[in-house]
Amino acid sequence: MYLRCSRCHEPTWIRSLIPGLVEDSIECQDCGHEHDLSRSNKLGETVKEQYEIANEFATRNGVDLPTAYSILLGLMSMQEARDADAAQKETQRKKADPPQAFEPSADSLTQAEDSLTQTMDAAARAVDATAPAIYKPAPATQRRVSPPRRRKTPPHEEQTVTIHVERDMAEERRQLTWSQLALLIVLAALTLGFSGRHAYRTWRGLVEEGRVAQEITTASAEAFKNAEDKVLDEARKSASGQPHALRATVRRDDEGLVTQVSGSNPMTVLEAYCKAASGPYEREPLELAQATPPGPDQRYGIFRDFSRLESNRAIRIIQDRETQRWVVGDGRTPIQTREAPADPDTIRRASLSGGH
Repeated sequence: MYLRCSRCHEPTWIRSLIPGLVEDSIECQDCGHEHDLSRSNKLGETVKEQYEIANEFATRNGVDLPTAYSILLGLMSMQEARDADAAQKETQRKKADPPQAFEPSADSLTQAEDSLTQTMDAAARAVDATAPAIYKPAPATQRRVSPPRRRKTPPHEEQTVTIHVERDMAEERRQLTWSQLALLIVLAALTLGFSGRHAYRTWRGLVEEGRVAQEITTASAEAFKNAEDKVLDEARKSASGQPHALRATVRRDDEGLVTQVSGSNPMTVLEAYCKAASGPYEREPLELAQATPPGPDQRYGIFRDFSRLESNRAIRIIQDRETQRWVVGDGRTPIQTREAPADPDTIRRASLSGGH
């Protein structure tokens, strides 16, 4: 999932926010700003709960999902998120508007033309003043060739000539030769060929990754089930001369509520708990799941509570290091249940239908 950085407002990746797996802090991948994630437990204990809370918040307040996660975790306020969104939209608008090209006006062209004429007249007068007086033209001839008396071309005539020239150049640019057209066709064909080849390679890579991931998941599930069966067989063999070794022990408080269940394996504990805690509504054991965070000494026992049919429930079963028995509950307070975890690829479950 992604969080929104409170400094540079860019999204940064975080692997998980599940309690026990989340880190205390994370650095932004763009600016390196460090964020405190100590409040992540307020978003729920599963990925599904966290996503539903963040999605509802984002829909209600009109923000994206990374921003919703950051606001709920206290990394930024709602006002900071709205200011960052407005600044980002303004930057995108400026990038989308191209700069206007400079077009000289008719007045600037006339002023430049007059300045050039004055410079040429001054140079001509300087040459006349320094040259030897050999020939002096008649006044009528002098009036015809004198630089100050030259007739200027009207501005509208110059603009007309310029417009015709630009129009002819534009028409020439629009007319493509056969060689240019053939070159464009070849370039288009090469582009389509390379794009198709890249798309095919990408598709093949995704298919191969999916196949490998499925094989790994299947092998992991089989290994997990074999490990559970091996533990159960060893417990049965070790208790061959002890009739009561495989039986589960149930402890209750003064009101008759179950406070602790212990047994030789997680399956026995889950079945004994469901049988002992069933009241007006039965509790049916379903399966074992790898706990979060995963470990060899803890499991999730998942069961169906017929008083809460909207979702399955779960208990955390832990192995006692001293007695090597599996235990749920502290023996003083009633055993607390929780909603069963989601079923992503990272949680491996073992069915209880194979016998005990």
